[in-house]
Amino acid sequence: MAPAVRIASWFAPFLAGAVALLLGQDASWDLRNYHYYAPHAWLTGRLDRDVAVAHLASFYNPTLHLPFHWLVRHLEPAVVGALLGALAGCNLWCLVAIAARVDAADGQAARPGVVLPLALAGLLGAMFVSEVGTSFGDNLLSLPVLAAVAWALRELPRLRDGPGRVRAAVGPALLCGAAAGLKLPFALYGIALAAALLCVPRTQRGRWEVLLACGAAGLGGALLTGGWWALEMWQRFGNPVFPYFNGLFGSPWAGVATYRDPRFLPEDAWQALQFPFYFVLAPRRLAEVEFVDLRFPLLYLALLALGMSLGARRWAARRDAASTPGAPERLAPGAVVVRPGALVDRFLLVFVVVAFVAWMQVFGIARYLVAAELLAPVAIWAALRRLRPVRPPGVATALSLLALLALTGSPAHWDRRPWSEDYFDVDLPRFAEPGRTLVLMAGNEPSAYQVPFMPPATRVLRIEGYFTGPSAVPNETDRLMQRVVRAHEGPVLFLFRSYERPRAGRAAAAFGLGIAEQGCRSFLPGIEPDRLHPFLLCHGVRLQP
Repeated sequence: MAPAVRIASWFAPFLAGAVALLLGQDASWDLRNYHYYAPHAWLTGRLDRDVAVAHLASFYNPTLHLPFHWLVRHLEPAVVGALLGALAGCNLWCLVAIAARVDAADGQAARPGVVLPLALAGLLGAMFVSEVGTSFGDNLLSLPVLAAVAWALRELPRLRDGPGRVRAAVGPALLCGAAAGLKLPFALYGIALAAALLCVPRTQRGRWEVLLACGAAGLGGALLTGGWWALEMWQRFGNPVFPYFNGLFGSPWAGVATYRDPRFLPEDAWQALQFPFYFVLAPRRLAEVEFVDLRFPLLYLALLALGMSLGARRWAARRDAASTPGAPERLAPGAVVVRPGALVDRFLLVFVVVAFVAWMQVFGIARYLVAAELLAPVAIWAALRRLRPVRPPGVATALSLLALLALTGSPAHWDRRPWSEDYFDVDLPRFAEPGRTLVLMAGNEPSAYQVPFMPPATRVLRIEGYFTGPSAVPNETDRLMQRVVRAHEGPVLFLFRSYERPRAGRAAAAFGLGIAEQGCRSFLPGIEPDRLHPFLLCHGVRLQP
């Protein structure tokens, strides 16, 4: 690889770390909800004490966020952000390897003027940039996914022919499976990898061998990183992905529902056809915040043009062959030109397209598409190469694509704040009897991050929120909380945001409690973006039967 590419690759983590410092300290909803609380709950045994404190996320695999929890406890916030940013910058290493493999697929040496712009364009994605230095983890889990793609591209000759195709499929599938085990939405990249690998072998038998190897290795990778948690959920609730798909598993600890978030999914086939354009025209259909990113609309248009071009060339070839009766079929002017790089292009395009379609059908949440977002510029370049096989794109095209994405893109803006000396700045009111106090959370605000700052002996239940709450059809989680509240003999405190007092009162009444009008103590941690509505800790009182 050229010296300029090497220098850029090694400099990328430092630049990404600097970008993280410029963007500010993470204060996102998910961080306040479970990124810090989930590993804390597992490490301190609170899984047996707290109930649904972080809403649905109370039951997510905490492995991904264990390093973040350690960093927050031992390092300054700015150092944590810079390290997370630097790690995200390592995605450039994988992108360089992928772009170099794609550019060199036609037999020439990889050109720095193509490789570096395509790799840098990948890092300019609206979601990738928005997450630099944060605890989301999407632009960190993209590392094993991109490494899997780079590995598979290197192994394409063995996957195409020869007895080594099974071994060649195992490594990439293992990496994608490991990412899915850490965060379930990343399973979509395992599906994309399997689809792309199926396009490589020449024979039907070879495809079956690759598919079985990919499935087994992907499952093995998922079990390696997430199997222990799936077993934990199975033993506790009878559902390895609790509470999701509970209509299938029938756990009594949750409702009969999938618990999926359908807000961002296309409503019909017409919306699905328009979905790539939402990244520019209607980003709020894909995320809770505004952003602009032209890469998926460009890829969509390039693929449409490629499809029409390939169809026209094949039609011309058949017409030319039919015009010469009895003559063997031959390549007509304008017919498909088979280039050495066609297999590489096809693999990459199938991977990105299948990942996008699977994401659109199951999630529709832009953050989960970060790995495909990183690959999109290289995929656009590959589509253009297939579109113009006689005069394929070169350095000018790669530089133009980089400039276009840089000038038109606008990253999402999750909640951030200026760097501080403490990640959360939580100063809770003092508990008079911490060992006998029961804290009941109500409302939808993310407040689980406050639990690690409460006395360790204090028990915390979320009696109302996104996962559970007073219901005409209570599940075992509801019944458990009812039993705990009835049996509790010490002080009861209610925790909620000031504007959520009415719903907190309704939830309290369902448990035979009321909220005292006097004596509420207010506090507002520094991490909270909403500075107008403090949290309240209010005493609960027993209602007369």
